[in-house]
Amino acid sequence: MDAILETAETYPDTHILVDLAAQTGKHLNQWIEESDVFGIFAELNRPAYLWHVMDDGADSMFLLNKLLEQQPKGVQVVIVQNHGRGEDFSNFEQSATYRKAQEQGAHFVTLKKLQPNLMQKVDFSNLSFWAAANNRDLMSIAERKRVGVWLDSNYTQFDQFLSMESHRRGETL
Repeated sequence: MDAILETAETYPDTHILVDLAAQTGKHLNQWIEESDVFGIFAELNRPAYLWHVMDDGADSMFLLNKLLEQQPKGVQVVIVQNHGRGEDFSNFEQSATYRKAQEQGAHFVTLKKLQPNLMQKVDFSNLSFWAAANNRDLMSIAERKRVGVWLDSNYTQFDQFLSMESHRRGETL
């Protein structure tokens, strides 16, 4: 994980997005604390974001609330409503956790839904989405195209977020 910090220092104009499994939380928190990761990002004059990918269940909202209560100073939270893992976020949007997130300046992003049978095929094939969009052995041309369109749509949304944040900070991309 130290390679993330090395990359941030070596390539100051590059955005770094690290996707970690939910089970890594304990080890991630230990690394952040022991290495003063957010202090390093501050020294490098780099913004730091914690992305919380959530489904529409109570547990996701509980974990988000915990993150908001422990949010490190100077670190922004991005909440990703994953429509691939939930369709009705109305309970969240009417909750005290949602209001707290808004009050703390959290950003909201929506991850669009990928066809459920295709999502399962990618999952059970143990492929990244990029690999699924490019794997001729396991995916048909239509499946590869669907995954590619889904990726492009979500990447566009991420790019818009990053562009907005860079503009807000007076940076150019």
